[in-house]
Amino acid sequence: MRKLKITVALLVMLLVCHALFAAYVPVEKADPTLVNWLGVYCDVLQNYTEGAADPVAELLKIAGLPDESLSSSIKFYLADRPYESITSVEQLAAIFPRGVEEADEINQFRRAAFHLAVYTAKNGRLFPKSRIDLGGAQFNIYGYDFFLMYDGENFIFKFVDIIGEEEFKAIVTYLGSVIPGAQSWSYPKPGRIEVKAPGLTDFGFQSAVRLIESRIYSTFL
Repeated sequence: MRKLKITVALLVMLLVCHALFAAYVPVEKADPTLVNWLGVYCDVLQNYTEGAADPVAELLKIAGLPDESLSSSIKFYLADRPYESITSVEQLAAIFPRGVEEADEINQFRRAAFHLAVYTAKNGRLFPKSRIDLGGAQFNIYGYDFFLMYDGENFIFKFVDIIGEEEFKAIVTYLGSVIPGAQSWSYPKPGRIEVKAPGLTDFGFQSAVRLIESRIYSTFL
């Protein structure tokens, strides 16, 4: 506990020092595009640390990664098309109490990890860890329907069987990365992938759905 308090105190001190030289704007008054991207970054970071025993340590580790590693992570998790983030403007205002400022995507992602670590250390996880029994969602891209379901044990991805072998492999890899707690996958029949992921939370399901939609969209471009 003492170590955590010292870590939080140092983080807050660094944030205060940085604020003295930064042109911060309150989240509510900042550019909507910037705010939404920060929300998406927070979604990705929380999705990634959903199963972590110590999310603060994981977030700080991410914040300290070199630019090349962060750039690779952003490209893997996020398509060029942003989506409406699960993390709300009100929640972002709590994560960034001193406001936000324009920067390149790498530094925005790094700051999101850093600020989210401070918030989590002081307040706990932004979204509750209560598991869900069922989940369902669907989206349509260029006339093709995609269905995503959760039955309490498996995350089920149903799609029109028009995807090539290379795209299929990429999608399976991506599903395993963005579905928290993913253990294994199966392909019981064409157009249906099942990923075993017991203990999925509502945030885990919803964030996986939005990230998958964004990724599938990019494969059609």
